[in-house]
Amino acid sequence: MTRTIRAVAMAGMTAGVMALTPGGAAAEGGPESSIRYSTFLVPEEGVVVHGWQASVVVGSGRRLSWVLDGGGHYAGGDSVHTLLAGPRVSTRPSRGGVSLFAQMLAGVGLLRDDETAAVFAALPGVGLDLGAGKPAGFRIQVDWPLITNYGVLGGVPRISAGVVLRPGRR
Repeated sequence: MTRTIRAVAMAGMTAGVMALTPGGAAAEGGPESSIRYSTFLVPEEGVVVHGWQASVVVGSGRRLSWVLDGGGHYAGGDSVHTLLAGPRVSTRPSRGGVSLFAQMLAGVGLLRDDETAAVFAALPGVGLDLGAGKPAGFRIQVDWPLITNYGVLGGVPRISAGVVLRPGRR
């Protein structure tokens, strides 16, 4: 587990260094940040999981960029917090400012119920950016969590929607 935490921390530091390096990823596409409301679509009646997601994307505006994503989700007294990083592949914005993306994030999840456990988490996902070429936009995203801890949780998609900020764009 320590290796996973170190790998996620290194990915985050690498993304930060790339964003600040002259001529690096930020020079071509610039960084962007996003904060979103998020929920899991749990099929059980009466179970509602609400939460938040925040992400920083380095090299946005290019076909390949790097994402650092954190989130928290809550149901009753239970919670899941994640810190994830990974690549994103995007389409160029259309004339209407719409861009599609696919990403593969991996990192660590902290599960809290009666006990606390740190687990490996992987989230492949897709999304839609509206206003992709502008300083502010709107993002809709769907991820399929694969959280391993004596097994795999799948088939419970996470949907999020929120604001995207792209400083430096006109």
